[in-house]
Order: sequence, then C-alpha cells, then structure tokens
Amino acid sequence: MRKALILWIMLAGWMQSGKLQAQNTSDGQAEKKQSRIEVVWQSLFKPDRDTAVRPAFPTEKGIKDKLGLIYNAIHSEEFERYSAVQDSQVQDWLDYFRLEDKQVLYQSPKGDTLVIANNVKVFGWHPFWMGEAYKSYNYQLLNYVSLFSYNLNTAPEPNIAYDNPEVVEGWSNPNFKLIGMAHEKGCKVLITLTSFYKSGNRQFLDNKSRQQERLIQNLSELLVKLQADGLDVNFEQIPAGYELKFSQFIRKLRTSLPPHPAGGNYIVSVVLPKLNQYQIYQVDTLQKYVDFFILTGYDYHIGAKMPPGPVAPLFKSEGSIEQSVFHWLEQGVNRRKLLLGLPYYGALWSTTNANDPNWRDTSKITFQHIPYWRIRQQYGNRREPPNYNIESWTANYTYTVTDSIGNPVRRETLYFDDSTTLNAKFNWVLKEGLGGVGIWALGYDSGRKELWSLIDTLFAPSQDTIAVYHPAQERFYLPQSLSKYRDVVAVGSVFLVVFLLAGFVGALFDAAVRDVFFANKTLRLTYIMGGFLFIAVAAVLYYYLKVSEDPYASPYTPEQLLTRNRLVVLAVGIISGILITVLGTALFERRRKRLP
Repeated sequence: MRKALILWIMLAGWMQSGKLQAQNTSDGQAEKKQSRIEVVWQSLFKPDRDTAVRPAFPTEKGIKDKLGLIYNAIHSEEFERYSAVQDSQVQDWLDYFRLEDKQVLYQSPKGDTLVIANNVKVFGWHPFWMGEAYKSYNYQLLNYVSLFSYNLNTAPEPNIAYDNPEVVEGWSNPNFKLIGMAHEKGCKVLITLTSFYKSGNRQFLDNKSRQQERLIQNLSELLVKLQADGLDVNFEQIPAGYELKFSQFIRKLRTSLPPHPAGGNYIVSVVLPKLNQYQIYQVDTLQKYVDFFILTGYDYHIGAKMPPGPVAPLFKSEGSIEQSVFHWLEQGVNRRKLLLGLPYYGALWSTTNANDPNWRDTSKITFQHIPYWRIRQQYGNRREPPNYNIESWTANYTYTVTDSIGNPVRRETLYFDDSTTLNAKFNWVLKEGLGGVGIWALGYDSGRKELWSLIDTLFAPSQDTIAVYHPAQERFYLPQSLSKYRDVVAVGSVFLVVFLLAGFVGALFDAAVRDVFFANKTLRLTYIMGGFLFIAVAAVLYYYLKVSEDPYASPYTPEQLLTRNRLVVLAVGIISGILITVLGTALFERRRKRLP
C-alpha cells in the first residue's frame, strides 16, 4: 500500500508541474508552454488527417509560428492608415486615389435577369476610404455589402460607442447613396463592427462599465436609422481565456437586437482568422447565434520580416486556404455557413540588396499592399505574363530594377490574384460546397470588369441553384461528435459500465479467479490503474458534455476545464486512485486472513 501511495504522489507532482510551468508564462507572451496533460489531450482530440486525401495542417507549433500572429492584418493596417489620411482632411477619396475617371459599372450580358444562385452568397466589404467607388458596384452580383467600419470604443469614457464619428455619422449623410442603391437591387447592407487590439477587447469583454449595453443600444438605433440589415463582427486579437465572454457577447448581441422592420431578425456574421488559436471561437455555441462566418483567406505571407510568398495560397504544404478551411470544418463549422474571404489586392516585397536571393537581409526589405486596379495599371502592359503557380494558384512577378547603366538597384517580387487564380479559388469553393465567397475589398478592382464577369459566370447561372459541385467528405472531429451525440454516448457508457462491473463481480464468485487475481500483484496494479484512468476520463467527459450542452450554465468552457482547471482532473484522479488502492488492498488483506 505504501508503494502505491508513493506512486500516486509522484504522478500528481508530474502533472502539477505542467500547470506551474504554464502559470509562469506571462500574459504578454505570444506562446504558452503546454502542460503534459494538454499535450496528451491534443493528441486525443486533434487527430491527424488522412494525408492521402488532404495535406496535413502544420504541427501546432508550426501553425502558431506561421499563422498565430497573422490575423486579418490588412483590415487593421488599412483602417489605421486611411483614418490618419482622413484626419488630414481628405475631401474626395476617388481624387486621392486618382480614380475619378475609372468608375465604370459592369453590365452583365444577362441584363435584368441577373440573379445570384440561391445556394451561394457573395459578400463584399466597402471600406470608407473607397469613397464613392460604390457607385460602380454591380449590386445584383452581391448578396451583402458591409460598411467598413464602425470602430468600437472599448473604454468607458467618453460615453460614445464608437471612436470614428467622421465615418459612422457619414453614413447618415443624404449624399451617401450606397444603402439605397444596394436595396434597389436586392442586396442587403451590413455594418462591420471592428475592434483590433487585445487590451481593448479585454476591457470591452469584461464589460465592467457596461460598454456592451451601450454599444448594443447604439447599434440598434443605427440599424433602424440607416435601414441596414445586420452586423458583421470583426474582432481581432481576442485574449486567450476570453472565449466564453466573446460567445456571451455574441449571444447578447443577437438576442438584444430588435426585430427587423421588414420582419424577421437582423443578420449577424462573424469574421474568422485562419486558425482557432487557443480555441477562442466556441463554434458549437456561436453557430446558434450567427448566420454565417467569413474566413479571411488572405495575408498568409505579410511583412518585411517574412520572405515573399503567396497572399492567398489555395494549396500548399504549410499554411494555405485549404488547410484553414478544413481546420474550421473540423472545429465544427457548418460548411454552408462558411464563406471564404479572398483578396482583390497583392503584396509587393522590395529589397535594395539585389544580391540577396533568399531575402535574408530584412533591414533592406520594404513591404506594401497594392490594390488590384493599381497592379493592372502598373504591370498590365508588361510584355511577359505573370508567373502562375498551380499549387498555390497565385500570380507573381519577380524582376530586378537597374539604373541607367545597367547596375542592379533593387529586386522586387509581387504576389497577387487575378481572374485566372480567383477562378480556380471560386470553383474550389463550389466544389467543397462552402457557403460562398467574401471580397476584400470592393472598389479595389476599380475600372476593371474581369472580376465582376467572373462572379457573373460562376455564381449567377441561368438556373436558381448551382448544382455542379461535390461537397467534400465530412471530417471526423471528436469533440464535435461527442457533443452532437452526447445522449447516445451517455447511454452507451452506462451500459458499458454496468456490463463490465457485472462481468467482473460475477467472475469473482469463482474461487480460482479470486485466488489468481488477489494473489497476483500485477493484476492488482492493473485493476487499480484501470480504475483510476476510467474515473479520471469519465470526470473529464462528464464536464465536457455538460459544458458543451449549455456553456452559459457553467463558469467553465471545455477547454478551460483543462487549461485553467487542471486541479479538477488532478484531484479526481488522486482521490479516486487512493480510494481504489485502499479498497483493493483491504479486500486483499481480508481475503488472506480468511485463508487456512
């Protein structure tokens, strides 16, 4: 018995050390050291894919290194850049971009009969810095246009729900015609709610000054005032550990909005990053309150510190649209609710070190995003066509700029999407049976018709429904399956336990079995360890199913059960192990005393 107790104490210390290591990691660090129990949990609950069918997503460490810090970077980057430009009193955005003479409305050869198929959605963001470019949008080819953006004021003071009044209040200007033009063609108008910083999100989700109630009240009034149709929620850098609070906010937002004046409810969509890092997005819960999700399938390579690469690679060994989509499907997102956001822009890397083929000298590298219309303007007249990569389905140019006497001055690489690569990605969306596509951003193709024509060809057929796609096989994901079939699992587990116990007790009536079992130290230890593992796993499963069923009835999420409450599992294991050890040893000693 003494040896058994020592064994349990050593096991407790081994598992607890993982908790202490995780607690010593500061809040500001990008990565948290996983405890041993989390590693075991992930190996059980995140099974590898069949690589013969689909390429495996990178390892957890690889994912975090490559995608963990890449959120919807272009959203916040361009919002901040053009907000600063707007503060300098820009009067006309089209004039600022020199696009005044390029606003040409795409006219479909289908004429007034043009309509998007009813089993796909086409969503586009209209950023405020595109000004009156909205006058060139073909709203018959769009299901949703979202005004970007209503930027959240996360602080309690000043007592106003947004911090960019020049944008939000500009939507009420009689000269702003987008909403009326969209509604005239049957296109719904949403408002994108943005919050880009971890500290602000933490303050807002804590809701200590009732910022959420202030926001929902203002949004409810604004939706009615603008005659808009819903909200698009784009939160970036949600802190780890705030998954439940974010789900509660989405639930509160959905249930607190008034009914739509035309009947029914306002639409609510949520923008997703490439990876559900730290399980921030509780998919099973969010799907109850969200009409659809938009996955940002762009900015996979970004910044001067990252070597040039595809902005939106469709297929790739590490980090691609395909892997992100399958990641979210395995998380439990309904494929018909998942829209794939795609870029109408490119990324340009430039280095003044023309003799640095591997782009290692980051001090000489500059990086910038370039909208599609400017790419066509600057590179469309080149003699050679762009290079196409059929693995990533992206276009690129790589060239060296020389001075007047032919000496290399700088080397540039540009990755972008055009009608050829977007055609492959749009068709892939249809093939996989996803809900549709999103566009970042409308107006970035200003003066070009080929991208509107592509949407027209693929998403607006003569029939009402696009039937030529083959939805991919649903992937098995254990947490989703357990939650979905919790009743079956519970009943099956009860029968399993009852029959196991009945069989074991029945076997003990045989004297030979009793002698072998109680006299054999290995069998006793096996029984004790089996009992310990069964009770520990049963406790975890019970809490998981309990919380999955109604996350609002419990202060803990399934993930928090392991990441924040390891002591629950640890205590259950230790106590049950000690009890089983004591009970088993007592029975054995009693049996021995009865022997002649």
